[in-house]
Amino acid sequence: MPAVAAAPLRCGAVNTQSRFATDTAVVAVAAGRYAARVDAGWWIVAGPNGGYIAAIVANACRAAVDGIAAGRPLRSLTVHYLRPPQEGEVDVEVAVERSGRSVTTARATMSQGGRTLVLALASYGEPRESVEFDDRGARSLVAPERFALPERPEGSIIPLTDRWDMIPVVGAPPVPPPEGVVAPEPSSTVGGWLRLADPHPVDEAVLAAMCDAWWPPIFSRLPGMTLAVPTIDLTVHIERLPDDRDDWVYGEFASPRAADGFLLEDAVLWDRRGRVLARARQLALVA
Repeated sequence: MPAVAAAPLRCGAVNTQSRFATDTAVVAVAAGRYAARVDAGWWIVAGPNGGYIAAIVANACRAAVDGIAAGRPLRSLTVHYLRPPQEGEVDVEVAVERSGRSVTTARATMSQGGRTLVLALASYGEPRESVEFDDRGARSLVAPERFALPERPEGSIIPLTDRWDMIPVVGAPPVPPPEGVVAPEPSSTVGGWLRLADPHPVDEAVLAAMCDAWWPPIFSRLPGMTLAVPTIDLTVHIERLPDDRDDWVYGEFASPRAADGFLLEDAVLWDRRGRVLARARQLALVA
């Protein structure tokens, strides 16, 4: 088979005025050390959303890697969550462990008040001439304009819901149906169209956040139950950025199995053309 040039990934242009940009910004304070601020506007119930924290880590790793291999696209990010941050300042230390001709690997640690919160590894891969194939093909999707954007719920106790626009397409909402309405069959898959409520171009940090932005599928499977599902680890594999960085992204999130107090959740993100943008898997605790 002849070699085919892989399509390059590129870092998206940053809208420094957006809420996302402000709340995931990192500032270099020393070599390999960055300051950031965790904002409660991205809270779920007992702490910040894991995807939001992953986005801060991604930005810190990007800043460190760009000093060695500028523009090299993020291919993989794995984040382990040891304990939730409090609102306020955090430190992120990044060490570039190796930077070769094709791949750069960075290790990051987020801490607060001397306590380690997050451990992460990130891999950046230079586009290379190689074989190229995708047996999945493009997925056919119903355009977001064919749906009505639901009204944002008032009085939500979860601030994160104000940070995203969501158009549910698959799976039941995570609340019991009104009296007299037949409940949909339980489903292990939920999802739909997704974008930041305060516009920001879809870059690698946004994709990392999107992979954990939807409500957990277990909430739709077991509506009305009081559950917490804190993320233990999250791995995001980025395949490409969308051609239109300001467009909606379609995502599906599935948890087909829970056992021993843990569950797995798989996420896939597509662009409007039905091409996969990113895939993710996380392990979560069911409490």
